[in-house]
Amino acid sequence: MIVVFGSLNLDLVMAVDVLVVNEVEAASLAQALGVTGAAPAPAGPAEVGRELAARCDLICIVILGSAGAVAYTAAGGWAVEALAITPVDTTAAGDAFVGVLAAALDSGAELPAALTRASVAAGLACLEAGAQTSLPDAQEIERRLPELAPARALARP
Repeated sequence: MIVVFGSLNLDLVMAVDVLVVNEVEAASLAQALGVTGAAPAPAGPAEVGRELAARCDLICIVILGSAGAVAYTAAGGWAVEALAITPVDTTAAGDAFVGVLAAALDSGAELPAALTRASVAAGLACLEAGAQTSLPDAQEIERRLPELAPARALARP
């Protein structure tokens, strides 16, 4: 069975190793996949991430804006806070998060460390107007990394 989520279908989702979605995309996926959470409350982003990780055998990361992000695998979950900033423009925050996450994982970082780096990058990308001009470089991320607590393990449900 193929479940369509925009131009994305469940077969394609199951073929990826890491899926990163924002809260709106998580809600759309929840509806498309019938993830409803504990009745009568609808599934929140965390529940959707947990369910997608379990159903599709992947790492599912849900970006929560100023609340940080959560990540789930079959083995467990992690949460990371957002960098404490006063945003100027959030246009490139998601791109910065995903780009730095991918680079960190590709270089061999463990998921919690990659999440922390990505969250710092997303915050830094909000400090300037524009997309390309606001993306931080590795040195800036490294310099600001101590300002954010490491990603923490989440209790299993």
